[in-house]
Amino acid sequence: IYGFTSLCNAISTKIGGVSGRVVDDSMRFLLLSRAVKEVADNLKHYTKYINSTDFINRILNTTAELKQSNISADDLRKLANTTDSLLFKDKLNDIALIMSAFDAILENKFFDPLDLIDNTVSRMADNSFFSGKTVFIDEFKDFTAAQYLMLERIISGAKDTYFAFCCDSVQSSGSDDIFNNVKKAVKRTIDIAKSHSVSVNEPVILNSCYASSGVKAIEIALSKNEVTDSDADGA
Repeated sequence: IYGFTSLCNAISTKIGGVSGRVVDDSMRFLLLSRAVKEVADNLKHYTKYINSTDFINRILNTTAELKQSNISADDLRKLANTTDSLLFKDKLNDIALIMSAFDAILENKFFDPLDLIDNTVSRMADNSFFSGKTVFIDEFKDFTAAQYLMLERIISGAKDTYFAFCCDSVQSSGSDDIFNNVKKAVKRTIDIAKSHSVSVNEPVILNSCYASSGVKAIEIALSKNEVTDSDADGA
């Protein structure tokens, strides 16, 4: 049984691990602070915030979200070139500059666990790790961009891949659908399979797995946005 982190570790055991000292939260804060200081003279918007602890923490959160979304400093620069807002352009270019400086500090000396999945996928020459294997993926409502990269390796390389999602069907009824985000994940995994010419079986919908009739009534009412006091009383 693997999570994405332990899966990456298992793959690294086979193909070779990453080099460098592993960065924890405290070290990441210090190294990012150093990166900010190194590029301070070239910042356009954030210059006045470089000595602010709160700013460093906000940039830490921002870079973490960008990495999870597989968005690089170059992607930010490209986006900056598409906007007419000078303020937004300066902010994007400043963040890109800080990210580049931070990555340069990490290179060959440190390893950031936030880069683990992307780094592992990029080091996989092929999908042989999953060859002949049947993979079951459960308890996920959605995936990050980096996780989708690994899922693509799994789906295209494994003998069979099974997903279990918590939703009432695979067809979304719109933004008001309480399972809308889950169904987006279903669609994307199907799209990945089709892009690699992997056949997709008809989904199996489990409608009779309730031990309590009250719980069943509430879940059906929730899916229709029709919960009443009587439903709750019946539970």
